[in-house]
Amino acid sequence: MNPRRILNATFWAAIAIQTLGSVDIKTSSSGMRRKLPSPKGYAAIAIVWTILGWVGQVSDNLARAAAALSGLVLLTTLFVNVAQPGRFTVAGTRLVNFFDSISQMFGVQTGPAQGTQPPPQGGTVI
Repeated sequence: MNPRRILNATFWAAIAIQTLGSVDIKTSSSGMRRKLPSPKGYAAIAIVWTILGWVGQVSDNLARAAAALSGLVLLTTLFVNVAQPGRFTVAGTRLVNFFDSISQMFGVQTGPAQGTQPPPQGGTVI
């Protein structure tokens, strides 16, 4: 896969993670109101990925290294919470809660189903 495309994809994923973690949901008397983050919240992402993009333009090996580093930075921003060690970031928590809710909706129930009998005990296995 093209490392420059990976770099581009991780940039947009980082923008999505920043947006997901920074959306401010407030409840007012007329209902819920969502407030998106200010543009300065995206400055660090733009600077880091600009530098990685410049490094990736030098050679193919550096492009692969920049793509790998961008993936590492992306995972770090998603799950590492510096302010409260041992907890996910807000975006990571929302993503994990989303995955949990989906798995509960479509999850398979464990245990015997109604009307089935347990397998017989003993006997020989061939």
